[in-house]
Amino acid sequence: MKENILITFQEKSSDIFDSIKNKIRLDKGRTRKSKIDYLFYSLVDKVVDQYMDVLDGVGRKIEAIEHNLMEKLSRDTLASIYELKREMLFYRGSIVPLKEIIIKLQKEEETQIIQEGTIIYLKDLYDHVVQVNDTIDVYRD
Repeated sequence: MKENILITFQEKSSDIFDSIKNKIRLDKGRTRKSKIDYLFYSLVDKVVDQYMDVLDGVGRKIEAIEHNLMEKLSRDTLASIYELKREMLFYRGSIVPLKEIIIKLQKEEETQIIQEGTIIYLKDLYDHVVQVNDTIDVYRD
């Protein structure tokens, strides 16, 4: 990210950013009118929201596994537990660097790219990242 340049990479085709693309295309909302830092925030916010949605699904899987454990312990149940643990480690490995990037970007002396008006959004985003991280830790245990 530089003054008016934000380079992003998307591993797989997905519609996660369609709402942001549409706002830019239709000139609606703050995204098009704001500087690049707000676009960065918007994109990362969508990613964090996606993590939250995925973790909701994981929570339901955990409840089902706990229910199965109460009825009978089987190899399939144990395999499901280990698979979820691996999944949580993967998510944790993804979310921790994101958390560190947001911390760095909030420190105004380190970057002139983030506008003062966007700092509050980054703080809110940081809170969501911490919540995702905490949820991952709880689910992993």
